[in-house]
Amino acid sequence: MKDDKTLEWLSTLAGQHRRRTHQHHSDGILSVGRGASGEETVPTLRAGDIRTLDRGRVLILHGNLRPILGRTVDVEERPDWPQLQADVAVIRSGRAAITPDGYPLTLPDGGDLR
Repeated sequence: MKDDKTLEWLSTLAGQHRRRTHQHHSDGILSVGRGASGEETVPTLRAGDIRTLDRGRVLILHGNLRPILGRTVDVEERPDWPQLQADVAVIRSGRAAITPDGYPLTLPDGGDLR
């Protein structure tokens, strides 16, 4: 995805979080120096982070959950791939035993609704 507006929108949807910051200042080689700590609000995922997601990774945004980085699996690598392939072949051939609404034509006890 390369569209900047879409990437910024996704970054906004991913939300923000608080990040603790630490700074240390030294006035010279022999001085003790001084330090400061604080918090800042930063985007959880910047647009550039989303643009450069690794191959096989997806961003999942759902409801009030924090963003999830998921992994994808090629359908041909799934253990049930042969069954999926057979199901697709049956549906494409028009021989699927389902009603136009998607309900099965066979009953659980083996009876047929045809």
